Amino acid sequence: MTSQRQPEKGDRNTPNDAAAATADIGTPAPTRIPSESDETVVFTGLVTEPGGQAMTVAVYGYGTVSQRWRVAVVDFSTNGIISRNCELNLLKNVSQIKLIIKDVKCTGVVDLPTGGTAEDYEVWSPHEIPAKGDAPDNGCLLGMKEFFYRLKENAL
Repeated sequence: MTSQRQPEKGDRNTPNDAAAATADIGTPAPTRIPSESDETVVFTGLVTEPGGQAMTVAVYGYGTVSQRWRVAVVDFSTNGIISRNCELNLLKNVSQIKLIIKDVKCTGVVDLPTGGTAEDYEVWSPHEIPAKGDAPDNGCLLGMKEFFYRLKENAL
């Protein structure tokens, strides 16, 4: 009759030690997700509320290393980028827009801002092509020409 030897603690032939050794070899280390400061984020787009007047946007993109989406919410009303309120003299600018619309053969739409000075804004048409100059159809899209006030580049 042969007696079986009882495994002792630390014996390499114990079933538990063999399983632990296999687990150490076959289990990959957990992947660390890089922090925002560790990687470049490629800007993909931004989201605003359609028709909304809030000054908050969500900017999104993906990390070049982690390939995970990143989202940042930017609130222009509280982050110090806009440093003052604007005041707009509408009478002066409305007469300028009426002159522009009178020369256009399609319907004109004007979106007027609620604040600012005349120096802070410029009249802008999104579909206008500078190379076409003052052509009557320049800026028309589907029979309509839209005009907007937009902030000048260094207004605020």
